[in-house]
Amino acid sequence: MLRFVLASSLCLSWIGATHGSTPDAPASSSSHPAASVVDTLCTMLVESYVDESVAREMSATLRENLARGEYAPDKGSLSALLTDDLYSISHDKHLRVWQLAQGESDSPTRRRRTVSTEGRRESPIDELLGTLKSREASQGFRSLSILDGNVGYVDLRKFSDSPHAVDRVDAMMHFFEGVDALILDLGQNPGGTDLVIRHLSAYLFAEPTHLVSTFTRGMDAPRERWTAEAVTGVRRPDLPVYVLTSRNTFSAAESFTFGLKVLHRITIVGERTGGGGHFGGTHELPGGYTAFIPVGRTYDPRTGEGWEARGIEPHVEVPYGKALPTALGMARREGEEYRTARVDRTRDLLEDIRSVGEISGDNPSETEDIARATLEEAYEDSLLDEHAVNLLGCHYLEDGNLLLATAILESNVEQFPDSSNAWDSLGHAYLAGNKPDQARACFQESLQRNPQNSTAATLIAQLESEDRDEADSASQAYEQAVTRCRKSDEVGALSALQTALKADPTVCQRALLEPAFQQGLRDRPEFRQAVHEAAIAHQISDLDLAPRNEPGEWIEIEGRTVDQEGKPRPRAIVRLFATDAKGRYHPVIEGERVPRLFATVVSDENGCFRFGTVRPGAYPGTRNARHVHVAARSDKLRLAVPGYAVFDDDPLLAEPQNAEARGEAVRIKMTTGKGVSRGTLELPLR
Repeated sequence: MLRFVLASSLCLSWIGATHGSTPDAPASSSSHPAASVVDTLCTMLVESYVDESVAREMSATLRENLARGEYAPDKGSLSALLTDDLYSISHDKHLRVWQLAQGESDSPTRRRRTVSTEGRRESPIDELLGTLKSREASQGFRSLSILDGNVGYVDLRKFSDSPHAVDRVDAMMHFFEGVDALILDLGQNPGGTDLVIRHLSAYLFAEPTHLVSTFTRGMDAPRERWTAEAVTGVRRPDLPVYVLTSRNTFSAAESFTFGLKVLHRITIVGERTGGGGHFGGTHELPGGYTAFIPVGRTYDPRTGEGWEARGIEPHVEVPYGKALPTALGMARREGEEYRTARVDRTRDLLEDIRSVGEISGDNPSETEDIARATLEEAYEDSLLDEHAVNLLGCHYLEDGNLLLATAILESNVEQFPDSSNAWDSLGHAYLAGNKPDQARACFQESLQRNPQNSTAATLIAQLESEDRDEADSASQAYEQAVTRCRKSDEVGALSALQTALKADPTVCQRALLEPAFQQGLRDRPEFRQAVHEAAIAHQISDLDLAPRNEPGEWIEIEGRTVDQEGKPRPRAIVRLFATDAKGRYHPVIEGERVPRLFATVVSDENGCFRFGTVRPGAYPGTRNARHVHVAARSDKLRLAVPGYAVFDDDPLLAEPQNAEARGEAVRIKMTTGKGVSRGTLELPLR
């Protein structure tokens, strides 16, 4: 049965397998004669070998040699004779025959070396023992170190097929995160599988990249080999990388080197490689013999060229014994240039952020956008890590630039959401900005990731205690405002209401819907302004214009503020008011045009806001389209359409007197579902 593997060190011991080798152990009387071995081998070659014409030539030669008695016991080792004859025609170093010592073919180790994912499964005991052994092994990573000049060095002796090898790659790249150049020593690496190739290569590119293609005999189309989709560490697409090679660099080690060379991603130093560009698997032959038969080739999809038989030529050719010092000298020089360029780039980005900080008071929204975009560049180029950005944000926090500090620390949390320290620092920024709810949420996130963060635990308890005190204070002040309102104590009611709004912004909703305010003093400009200022100060984006028991059809409106390009405009102030279901602004005060149903909201970071109310009625005695009055502003931008929004499902829109509304007013697009009428509203700012 054919068992596919990219390569195996077992298949590479062709060196020394000559006619002068020690003969195989004498076959027992029950062993198959050479004829059976040759016949089976020739059949398998013609059926499976990567190049059918070469396979037929090899088959003919082997049968001719058998007929001439070249494989008689006195001629030498049958496996060595067959391997030499096959190589003389194919020059394929993967193609060979061997015979194991008596009993070795039944060992678990033997089966693990030759059975691939397409072969038979091991027994549970053997599989468990193999897994335990693979965990203990180095997975091919012989040594890791950081050399003088801040150059990383790894001696990689094989490309393991164990899933644990991927963890070793991640650990290695984490260890080398701060190096300025990397040397991968493959001079003693005879091959393996593509699992580590794909994962290690992924760290050297900014995004998934097509490395090489493979074609297996009998396939209709080639297969593409790409880098792994994702890595757990930091990608280093610009890191100088050197690969050391020798004539013993073979098979999968060559595949790794070849794929990166054709993409101009590495510099190769050392000797021309062994030239094993084919891949295949093992076949069992009679008499305890086994053959490794290549069935496919690996090549550059852009040129169709591979490296089979001729090997990979290094960029700098030196004896392997001199490859490391040669590469180290080059890596130090290029690493110094790499480090200098990164320092200069980082300095420029930090200067951009500093410049933004100096003008942060002029346009807060623009400041946040520029700071985030600048940091995004730093993240993409791996110029700043979580710790560095955290220090930068804390610096501006201590310097008193709360807006810039918050933008930086928010960006850090978005980039490193698993960092307890990032959440903790953002919590302190929110605390300094008098945003206790957001601060508490951040400290909770920090504590969840690091239960030992006693400072976060203390601050959470303190904020919860203050919340209870403020809630009690706000409730008392609000009740006092209502009482004084009912007693027509306008000055006392306003003072108490302002105290309540300052202590608890949720009082906005209660104040808007409080009958005592609706029926009298709430219509005074001072009261309206107090609620308006509280909504802005606390950036409330969700308020109802009417109480839920207001007569009429209840509607829910999702709104959005956008700029000239149709992009969301965050933190826009939106004022809304409307009539009741009968078209009246204030039924208590006859003829009064001051609305009873009104609210002020601030669109959130996505430009969104929400309000609920009853569907307004048409003005009494008219057939004018029903509408909600709106006003919106954000810095120097204002609403670009008439200050009212009509409902697209209103039948009154079809009547002649509503022609202006049809042509100019913004539309509320209405839908009905689950018994509730819902609408969407987009407010353009210019």
